[in-house]
Amino acid sequence: MKKLFILSLALSSPLLFSSGQAHELEASKDGKVAALIHIEPDDEPIAGQIHTVWFELTERGGKKIDFSSCKCTLKVYQGAYKAGIKLQSQPILNAGKVGEAIGKPSARVNFKSTGAYTMVLEGKPKMTGAFAAFRLEFVTRADKKE
Repeated sequence: MKKLFILSLALSSPLLFSSGQAHELEASKDGKVAALIHIEPDDEPIAGQIHTVWFELTERGGKKIDFSSCKCTLKVYQGAYKAGIKLQSQPILNAGKVGEAIGKPSARVNFKSTGAYTMVLEGKPKMTGAFAAFRLEFVTRADKKE
């Protein structure tokens, strides 16, 4: 069922197929919430630069989850996430204000050096029962400026 939800979300989102950009899609373990992550620009973070990162959250069935209805937190770890690993940063999430990010959870993230990073997005509804609480992990890689 989780795979079917992710597939239906992927097929219904034109963002997956625009501009040749690759977006990472993750679903919660229970399959009730999924998100596409977007890292500006072009989903290719450069080490030492600040990037806008935003998330397109969707419930099973296609209902969008806006930032205004979610108590969301974002934590950034250098390398793979595992219990006990040191937190690199916890950027403040806000409602996106530009383009397709409007109203969606958005943060400014500094990938301090080259290498892999894990971003953990956790959320629960501001209004009990509005959607299922979730925890999503996204892995990206920051490279040197070309």
